[in-house]
Amino acid sequence: MLIAGACRPVGSDTSPASVAGSYVYAAKGSTFRKPWEFAARLELTPEKRFTLTFDKTIEGHRDPTETATGTYAVSGDHIELHEGKGPLKSTQDIHKLTIRADSLVAEVGWTVGLVLKGVGAPNIVFVRERSI
Repeated sequence: MLIAGACRPVGSDTSPASVAGSYVYAAKGSTFRKPWEFAARLELTPEKRFTLTFDKTIEGHRDPTETATGTYAVSGDHIELHEGKGPLKSTQDIHKLTIRADSLVAEVGWTVGLVLKGVGAPNIVFVRERSI
């Protein structure tokens, strides 16, 4: 369903309706007897804008919510998030996700993958929220 909708040309005026929506990620665990929780929400609009919010709590202390905004493009079975408002300055400004049936899988480098495994966190997979 998402894959078929994601085949539109990248330059089209709006994103495929099947990609726009709300996606969530949550992880909970303990590392060296220190409990932690991560929660993220990715909002994709039909106008090719995104908002990513990230909350983390470590040992019961919740940090302020972090927010990133920008634009996104769909290319084949991938979404590329571009943070910020201005022109793309480096590849560090781009975050890639692979489109799956009802989720978006973050493409992370090997160092981030090692960190996730080290703390016992699952892979970063944003699951689409269903509206009721």
